[in-house]
Amino acid sequence: KAPPIEGSFDHFDIRLEKGEVVFKLKTHFPTVEKARAITDNFINRWEIVTGLQQNPGDLRFIYASADIIDLEPDEFDGVTSNLNVTLSDVVLVSEAVTIQIGRGEYPSLPPDFAISPDLEVLYQRYKAFRENRESLTSMAYFCLTVLEHRFTRGRKRKEAANLYKIEDKILDMIGQLSSRKGAVSDARKYPESGSFSPMSSQERTWLDAAIKRLILRVGEHDFDPSADLPIITMDDLPPLR
Repeated sequence: KAPPIEGSFDHFDIRLEKGEVVFKLKTHFPTVEKARAITDNFINRWEIVTGLQQNPGDLRFIYASADIIDLEPDEFDGVTSNLNVTLSDVVLVSEAVTIQIGRGEYPSLPPDFAISPDLEVLYQRYKAFRENRESLTSMAYFCLTVLEHRFTRGRKRKEAANLYKIEDKILDMIGQLSSRKGAVSDARKYPESGSFSPMSSQERTWLDAAIKRLILRVGEHDFDPSADLPIITMDDLPPLR
């Protein structure tokens, strides 16, 4: 049985217990839909961060209900309404989460993290790989190009490493493994030597972990581009050999 977890944020208090999460709002919202815009964003962040720290699908939520208490008419952002959503969402954890709770605890509440357009693209491609809809090499190379796309000239990879505070060696190794390694079934291009070089199990494990950490860093950076984030180094990833 996983112990309950709870937290307090700007717009709501949250508690997850017995497979059910409850948001108690601190802010007045004129409709349930506007309240859910806030809580749904939090839920989405939680699912993505957990999917990257563990595996996609390890944490999923299903919306259940909203309790609304009628109060006196109250003006909110220029809108007059007699509804104050004090308990907005009761969200049920899916059976997939119940399976994962075997580790004895619920996933931690998400840190400061932004779901930017780049982040969404990266996570969708990573999910496609985990669902066997795309090869590891193709997904990894695509994710590397997403980091580089903000820079139109010069040493794009070096600039991306500086922007996201990732050790150069990590991005270079992602490029090498995704471009030069692979079997007939998953190599990105035909090798000049005519001989395919499949990745070892350690290389596959490293590349998977590196891409997950890279995607997390994009969300951390895009939440606050001025934040002094620690540099991600090779020591933060599994050994290659």
